[in-house]
Amino acid sequence: MNLRTSSKFITLDWDNISIHEANRRIQYIYDNYTDIQKLVCCFSPLKGFHVRITFKYPHLVVKIRKELKDDGNRLINDILNRPDYIHDILWNRKSYANQVWYEEPLKMSNGLIEHG
Repeated sequence: MNLRTSSKFITLDWDNISIHEANRRIQYIYDNYTDIQKLVCCFSPLKGFHVRITFKYPHLVVKIRKELKDDGNRLINDILNRPDYIHDILWNRKSYANQVWYEEPLKMSNGLIEHG
């Protein structure tokens, strides 16, 4: 990946975090980025969350994903192994532990994930 790659669409993979921590991170995003058009959050099969953000203006992909605590292994894989055009892929269907998992958006209110 070109470290200067910019995009209006960013995907984040937050594994092994609580809803409270995810909401804290989402609140940070809203507090620090005023050009958010859409934010969608889904459960990840690895006890965490997938977050997809659409911005009005392009942002540096590596910089923003690092700042927003994206999974470090994804960042390394993107920089070392992937061409520019597939840098933000998160699968919405995944086979994991002999089960097929489908991603569905979580209900959100006031920009945060609803509990329960």
